[in-house]
Amino acid sequence: MDKPIIILFHGFGSSKIFWEYDYVGTDKLRKNNFLSSLKKLGIVYTFNLKFFNTDYYYKNDNEEQRLIWNNIYKKYKPHTKDINFNMKDLDYKNICNQIYNKVIEKFGDNKIFIWFLFSNIIF
Repeated sequence: MDKPIIILFHGFGSSKIFWEYDYVGTDKLRKNNFLSSLKKLGIVYTFNLKFFNTDYYYKNDNEEQRLIWNNIYKKYKPHTKDINFNMKDLDYKNICNQIYNKVIEKFGDNKIFIWFLFSNIIF
């Protein structure tokens, strides 16, 4: 049997790089083994959504944190400067349809799909 396609949705304001790296309080992210382990189970599909790029423009009030994140952006490029999106782009039904169509185009429609959503909301 073919391996399933595992589609990873990253959290709000996050980036697909955080499936591979952990933030540890410094400008050097720590490589994790999540994606490499997941790839043993199936084919992994990740993506970035434009409206998450708004974090690129967020300026932390804490000078130390601002410097850390500036260095992270320079080295790892988690976001781009592109924040050109509209309200339709924010609708998760549209997002799921777009991602589904891209996955079907790339892998075909005779696969098993596993959708995984990560939220980095901290309470």
